[in-house]
Amino acid sequence: MEFATAWEAVRPSIYRLLLTAGVEDRSNLCLPDDDIAFGAKRIRWVEGAEDGVFLKHGYDINRAADAEIAIIASAVMSAARDPIEPHVVSLYQLLMDDQAVRSITSVLSLLSERDVEMVSELAMLGRWLATEAPDRQPVKFGLALLGRFGNPLDINVILCIGQHEEFTLYAADAIVELMTNPDPWLWSLAKKVHGWGRIHTVDRLSTTTDPAIKGWMLRSGYKNSVMYEYLAYQCATSGELLTALQQREPDEALLEGARDIIEALLAGGPAKSMTDYEDGAEVVQLYMRHVASRIPDNIAVFRTIQSILTHVDDGDTDWSVEAHGCWTENVRRQIALDAAEILAREEWREIVDRGLLSNDEYIFSLAASAIDRLGGDAWQVRHDRQRRLPTTSQWYWLMQSSDPDQIDQVLVTAEEQIDLAAIASGPEEALGLGAEFKQHQVLDWLLHALSRFPGKGWRFIAAGVRSPVIRNRNFALRAAAHWGSAAWPPGGQAIIERARAEETNTDLYLKFANVLDGRPFTDGIVRHTQPKH
Repeated sequence: MEFATAWEAVRPSIYRLLLTAGVEDRSNLCLPDDDIAFGAKRIRWVEGAEDGVFLKHGYDINRAADAEIAIIASAVMSAARDPIEPHVVSLYQLLMDDQAVRSITSVLSLLSERDVEMVSELAMLGRWLATEAPDRQPVKFGLALLGRFGNPLDINVILCIGQHEEFTLYAADAIVELMTNPDPWLWSLAKKVHGWGRIHTVDRLSTTTDPAIKGWMLRSGYKNSVMYEYLAYQCATSGELLTALQQREPDEALLEGARDIIEALLAGGPAKSMTDYEDGAEVVQLYMRHVASRIPDNIAVFRTIQSILTHVDDGDTDWSVEAHGCWTENVRRQIALDAAEILAREEWREIVDRGLLSNDEYIFSLAASAIDRLGGDAWQVRHDRQRRLPTTSQWYWLMQSSDPDQIDQVLVTAEEQIDLAAIASGPEEALGLGAEFKQHQVLDWLLHALSRFPGKGWRFIAAGVRSPVIRNRNFALRAAAHWGSAAWPPGGQAIIERARAEETNTDLYLKFANVLDGRPFTDGIVRHTQPKH
């Protein structure tokens, strides 16, 4: 069946671009519709993140009204039955809308109800969209059609496209629908993606009975570039972490995985956490038993044991309902004793000292977080490192201090390492993302904390109110408001007035007016004044 063209002929197919890129280069490859999908006014999402956030955080992704769903379904049927130019162009234009893709489930259900005799035609339409379209949304829709109406011979196309994180969710769902035993195919795909694609594929392996997949979940499957917390519970339960730790001599990879999973479960966050994990207390006890039988050699273990001790010592937790009652008082007391004993071992001092000298930021961070318990000064260690290595970023931790003398030291260091004059280039609508805004991001940490220290760091506030990054200007003005104009230095009023006169953002302009009139930063905004630009 021949399909009429629905886009400019010069634009390459996403599928063919991925096919020629090579397996190792597919996950985050720039797509031919990037300029269309991410216009100048639109925030650019990480590949797969927009769909992932909608799905994982419970947003209604099938928000289209029944009438809209019926329109899309009818357009699909027309293009599948008679793929002439008016039909395919009309469908393609509908599919370019994000809402059409977010309504895929409802559209597929309606298509399945309408005409079971058009399976072959719908599969051909899906195959054409998936392999020929140069735009991401129609490709996603094509994958969905292949999952519902295609055949197992389409698996190679689905796997190829699914290796790009933007499409993994749709490829994974197509695999689940299309293949009699989807687990091996999902696992193959999961190992080739590392961000939202990893999260989606592992989620769909939750009912696997394959021991190899379970073992991989506990050793590698939970690892993703978004947040380990998204997959920690899934891998602990589906991978049967409790059973694995009941071995007498678990391998080091399993212990490393158990450590990361426990840490993520304790951290909580966007997915299920230790509170939801019925085996949590027993898993923690087994893990600590294995750690105690080994000579300490990994600073990450110290951090995890600290996290466990903090968890069981948390006086704000309602332990009567915590994790189905497995965290009894006796269990918590024993875990606290075991954790304290592990943390008291003499070998940790040498390991932490080595970590503090490491060029690896992650290793240094682990060592710095351990130093307080071992009798050191974490703040001083971090400040020394920032002075010695300006490319590092210890600013957040340094500004957590409540000691005014320490804050003075941080600000001196910051003036040496930040080009405030370059930052104060005038207001724009910049979001402040990317390497070119690294110093603006540092300024965020400083300005956020300066609200607590009236009279300190006015130069940073003066630069911040004229930054091209909106977030800098907000933080700087908020700090100035918290100080109150009485604490501003001579000339401070003129600096704020000039910044207001230059301001291009309406809401921020009105906040400047509030502060200059002595009102709270965001309270009772008066909208009779507008920016002059």
